[in-house]
Amino acid sequence: MIAFRGPVALPSLTSLRTGDCIEYDLHLAADDELLVDTATGTVTLNGSTSRLDRASNRSVPEETFTLPPGTTNYAFRAASGTSGPRAACIVRWRSTYW
Repeated sequence: MIAFRGPVALPSLTSLRTGDCIEYDLHLAADDELLVDTATGTVTLNGSTSRLDRASNRSVPEETFTLPPGTTNYAFRAASGTSGPRAACIVRWRSTYW
């Protein structure tokens, strides 16, 4: 699960190893949270409104954006001059291998 928190416009997370990116063409207010579930391929704003249609042309399909174990080289980016000090990208990872 990946959470983008505002204030930020055009939030993205890019793998520095592969170049794969997820990016959304929208503006998040200071109290907004965009949740990206790569396992199910869903994107929701504030827990309810789907924003899957706001993926930019640079974005890979959510289901293909993987977080391999031990990989920590990712970059959180936003449109120039649009992020505030509270803007954040939080990655929650859990192994599903039993």
